[in-house]
Amino acid sequence: MKFKPTVVLYGSVMQPLKEGQKAHYCQNGLWRSTGKIRRVLEQNDEYVKFETDTVCYCINFYEEGTGVVALAA
Repeated sequence: MKFKPTVVLYGSVMQPLKEGQKAHYCQNGLWRSTGKIRRVLEQNDEYVKFETDTVCYCINFYEEGTGVVALAA
């Protein structure tokens, strides 16, 4: 069985996270994106965990209320 590396970081995440789409997050003032999301594992007010084809991500939010960036449609 092959294990995926886990990336743990602090930042803000554009919500909602949708399977099949890329995740966009801000870390140290730079916006970055991941590969396509395969599964959202866990989501709460403190962090979000999800996996792509090659990596598992755990993004911890900086402070209460600052971690989620809602998309306005």
